[in-house]
Amino acid sequence: MHPTDSNGGAENRSPSQSRHSIAKALDIVGTRSAALVLYEAYRGITRFSDFANRIGMTGAVTAVRLRKLTSEGLLTKRPYRVSGQRTRYEYVLTVKGSDLLSAILMLEEWGSKHLSLENGCLP
Repeated sequence: MHPTDSNGGAENRSPSQSRHSIAKALDIVGTRSAALVLYEAYRGITRFSDFANRIGMTGAVTAVRLRKLTSEGLLTKRPYRVSGQRTRYEYVLTVKGSDLLSAILMLEEWGSKHLSLENGCLP
């Protein structure tokens, strides 16, 4: 896309500002597990153990990722309680987190197109 095309205001930013924005975004969601947590939240997963099991993360990594994504405002933490058990928390996408979904879904599409295995071979 040409710098003068309509691209969400990027035409008003210098190249260094755009690179800085990309770097800052990748600092938050640039890990495999962070992107997968957001993807699973989009698919309706909300509970700690479900994130860990579906993504294949340890409890420690899951805790770190959920804490980071919550502190950055991409997820919100809501308490819930099953009768007779302690209070636990579920994690739900915020508007800010939902705004990242198009980028994550584009990564999914790109991976499916270019990295999917057919007969053990990359396309």
